[in-house]
Amino acid sequence: MRVQQGAIMAAGRATRMFGNVAGSKALYKVRGKALIDYSIESFIDVGVIRLIVLVRPDDSSLREHLAERWSDTLDLEIIDRSPLGTLDAVRTIAASSDENTIVSTCDVVPEPGAIGALVAGATTDAILTLALTTVNVDASPIFVDVDNEIAPTIATSLRKGPPVSRHIFGHVRVASVGLRDVLRDHRFDGLERDTLFMSRLIETHPGSVRVVPCGEMIDVDAHSDRHAAELLIDKWQR
Repeated sequence: MRVQQGAIMAAGRATRMFGNVAGSKALYKVRGKALIDYSIESFIDVGVIRLIVLVRPDDSSLREHLAERWSDTLDLEIIDRSPLGTLDAVRTIAASSDENTIVSTCDVVPEPGAIGALVAGATTDAILTLALTTVNVDASPIFVDVDNEIAPTIATSLRKGPPVSRHIFGHVRVASVGLRDVLRDHRFDGLERDTLFMSRLIETHPGSVRVVPCGEMIDVDAHSDRHAAELLIDKWQR
């Protein structure tokens, strides 16, 4: 699949990292680089030329960083969005897009080639294609059951712990243009959590949620995750 648009969800309050004081997790530095820049660089490597970023209205530092660092490189659209959760962000991105889109949280550091593997494995008949990783430092990882443990292609169930699978959702997905219509389906009304939405999508549209093993990627969700991320980055650079 060819994907030329990316979207990054960066409107959260990052309470696990900054407590009750709202901070910008996207600008948190790992090995001297803002977290969001790891995702953006990986998007550009696979041919992304347009980027949507959801940003809290009060996060002027992130808005300035994006404009200064990336506005000359990408067709950049910044959307102000209150921190209402991942599913609200996914809905906003789907409503703003008319093309296949790589969607990521702002705190993922992917192994070189991981996003390329995701895009290569995405297909036009899938509504979502999820990146799988075996790296688990998340306090509440999302485990994915698959059709074939050796060569997985389809998600058969998905939930937060206890572990049901060695496969973990890496917080990056390819959302097809069909996602917008799916989200209008009354069967998804009232859902507030992204995990519940994806679980119901698997139930109501069997085979529509594909999975792609993407090597190592880490979700830097708290200060304690930085050391693990730095160890992985050092390994990848050797």
